[in-house]
Amino acid sequence: MSSTNAWKRIMHTKAWIMDCVRYVIFEGKSINVWHDPWLNGRGLKAALGRELLIWGPPLSTNLSVLIQNGKWTKPIRWHTALDPLWAEIQQLEVGGAVPDILIWPLSRSGIVAGLSLGVLRSFKRIWFETDSTTTLAWIRRKGTLPWTTLKLMRKFSLEVRRLEEWKISHIFREGNCLADILASQRQTMGEQLFFPNQTRGELEAALLSDRAGTSYHRIK
Repeated sequence: MSSTNAWKRIMHTKAWIMDCVRYVIFEGKSINVWHDPWLNGRGLKAALGRELLIWGPPLSTNLSVLIQNGKWTKPIRWHTALDPLWAEIQQLEVGGAVPDILIWPLSRSGIVAGLSLGVLRSFKRIWFETDSTTTLAWIRRKGTLPWTTLKLMRKFSLEVRRLEEWKISHIFREGNCLADILASQRQTMGEQLFFPNQTRGELEAALLSDRAGTSYHRIK
């Protein structure tokens, strides 16, 4: 039984990660607003309850259709018979950080994993960059931390004490030139440091530009 449950958890986690990836790439166009776990780990179907079914909402509706700029947006072709349903939906709090609902758990785990790797390699100064504003607040300890993050936060706190200097800043995915360069040289088998002369020069130029506070263009 325990083995069966373990496989169920693996499959559930895989599906959830795929949702995260699809959101990041397609900005919600592949997230089903009714069924996928985007609203605090739930879809609208779970948030509103069984009575939702009587209105017969379109099962293929994506997140990007109902939410724009972090706010509920009524679709142009919304049938008037669904107005009572729309009234219920608008009472749910969306906030302005919809993308973070899906991607911030992956972002925080990535930062802690990167920190551990840096400490293992005896790095003394680390600059974290994240496109998740929730992760940024989590690292800076603004507000109350969710209980599910306490263990990870303790690990981060212990590891970061071993650094001489560190900081974290917010970036936009579209402007992360360094990530683009590194991703183009990605290694799929194990870990390998791979710095061809041209790539290393591009990285150093981007780092110097960051340090000087000047801007650079992502698309050349």
